[in-house]
Amino acid sequence: MNRLLTSVMVLGCILGAVRSIAAEAFDPASLAAPGNLVSNGSFERDEPKTGLPDGWSFYANPKFESLTEAKALHGKRSILVDRPVLEGIVHVAADQWIPIEQGHPYTLSAWVNVERCNGGSVRIYLDYYDARKSRIKAVWAECKTKTDGWKKLIVTEKAPTGTHWARLLVPYVDGDTRAFTDCVTVTSPTGRLRAPAAADHVGSVRADRVGCNFVHLEWSSDAPKHEVDVRKAGTGDWQTERNVWSTFHSVIMLEPKTAYEFRVRAIRPERYDAEGKVTSGGAGPWTQPIRVTTTPVEPKTWQGLELSPTWHIPTFPSDTAYPCIESHDGHFYIVECWGGGLHLSKVRPDDFSVVWKKEFVPKVKEIPTYQGIPDTCILGDKLYLMWNRQATGDPNYVIMDSRQWFKTYDLKTGQIGPETVIESTKPACGTWEGGLDVCQGKLWMMWLEVWLDANKRRRTRVVMRPYENGAFGAAVVFDNCPSAYPYGPSISPFGDKLILLWSDLEANEKNSDHEPIYYTLFDGKRFGKSVKFNDKVRSRYAKGAQLGDAFYCVYKCSSQYPNTGYMYHDLALTRIGRDGKIDTIYWVDDVKYNSSPDMCRVGETLYAVYGKFEHLYGKREDPARNHGAFWGKITR
Repeated sequence: MNRLLTSVMVLGCILGAVRSIAAEAFDPASLAAPGNLVSNGSFERDEPKTGLPDGWSFYANPKFESLTEAKALHGKRSILVDRPVLEGIVHVAADQWIPIEQGHPYTLSAWVNVERCNGGSVRIYLDYYDARKSRIKAVWAECKTKTDGWKKLIVTEKAPTGTHWARLLVPYVDGDTRAFTDCVTVTSPTGRLRAPAAADHVGSVRADRVGCNFVHLEWSSDAPKHEVDVRKAGTGDWQTERNVWSTFHSVIMLEPKTAYEFRVRAIRPERYDAEGKVTSGGAGPWTQPIRVTTTPVEPKTWQGLELSPTWHIPTFPSDTAYPCIESHDGHFYIVECWGGGLHLSKVRPDDFSVVWKKEFVPKVKEIPTYQGIPDTCILGDKLYLMWNRQATGDPNYVIMDSRQWFKTYDLKTGQIGPETVIESTKPACGTWEGGLDVCQGKLWMMWLEVWLDANKRRRTRVVMRPYENGAFGAAVVFDNCPSAYPYGPSISPFGDKLILLWSDLEANEKNSDHEPIYYTLFDGKRFGKSVKFNDKVRSRYAKGAQLGDAFYCVYKCSSQYPNTGYMYHDLALTRIGRDGKIDTIYWVDDVKYNSSPDMCRVGETLYAVYGKFEHLYGKREDPARNHGAFWGKITR
């Protein structure tokens, strides 16, 4: 899955001026605290041996950026960026946030050794942010040519009124470039690090919202990071949830009608000097525990339906993505992406306990390869699976190399069919994301065809084709699509037609916090009018099923969390009536990253599955936590 929107955000709102290279000799004393406000400014600290300098994060395209001992101006280590020209607006950067005082001038400097720079630049950014981490101003210095050894980049700017944070992007690189960076400093003749009001204090811990299987906690604190402890009341052992980058947190997967105890503590980021030694930071004291009892199991009610709480699927404990669900002969069949392959599980309908599970699509071993965004359907006694495959580990990979594949599983014999690749109907395009379903007894397959336009931007179109007797029928192209970049499409039967669900990434290019989602009806020959059914903030990956005279679809939606870096998504549920009337509710709103759902119908009940994450696009020193797949049901 390609997630490069962060780099677009960094580029998109820059205000400021370019500063130049300074010609001077390196002075090791310039790295010393307290004059230098940067933590680990010489990149010497990598205590867990992760290949990442402690106190810094890599983002955008981190596979082209590394901590290296190949060359250094001070100590043993520096940052190496060695990247080719990449499609679209894609940058490589290391970043660090430091709390500073408004109204004072600050100077950012770093030393670079540029061995190759073709059509790109090596920059250092000094970005100023307010308390909510919204950018106020950015200034930078840059080098656009090869250097003769180490050269110093330097930029100075007064922190505007309202500034709370300085964000350092060092180095910020694009183009065909190979460059080393070392010895980063931030200094000020009058300003300092902003001292927190109470460095380790956490207060007012309370249960803001309580459900049958979760408790949403809130508290007051000036610290950027926290840990939350939980245990059943009366037991001895605490379980710690780490890397909580907020003053709220939902503890999930609890038992109904059960008393729990919770406590919180602040974690101050450790600061390191130029030699990598700890100078400050660490954990504060735990708060006094609070006791909370979860509620009985109670469904939400909406539009004459009952929406059950959702529960973890025990096929895998964690680390799965893109679950799909189908029903056949009294059981459910779940497909999940796990470990680089796709796995099929047969589960019982009452509690989703596992009957068996097996590898359906093996991991590609030759080249590191992404396999994901699957879709499934059943025709007769065969389960059809379509998925996307991208050899992202190939340094020469481009999006036009992406391909959709499909294969079958015989539900009676257990025989797995061969893999079949889907080629583009348009020359020099990849096939990328799609779906399949049955309408009026006929199997239809749908996919995106993807290419780069003259500005190196991805562009896509939707293609539909029937598949009968082992062969594709004539292609129908969604030529009247109102977007040049439809994304995350799915198809499902709705009456005697197919309903196509898709989101608009062309709109997202203009506003990174806006991705409307549409439905379009298809009668087997042509596409109808496209209708937005959620135009608030950002929505994606809708799938659904018909129940009665309406179509119900679930999808990830950030409407309740604008401008949060896409760290939280509700699972929204929208009803689309035959008359075009649209109603929406937030079914799963536990302040997590809920994504990539699927849905099927059994009688008068709809069953949905989806994935749940923590902080998927958060700080890189906070690896995304994947809780695995969850299920819930909707009954009339």
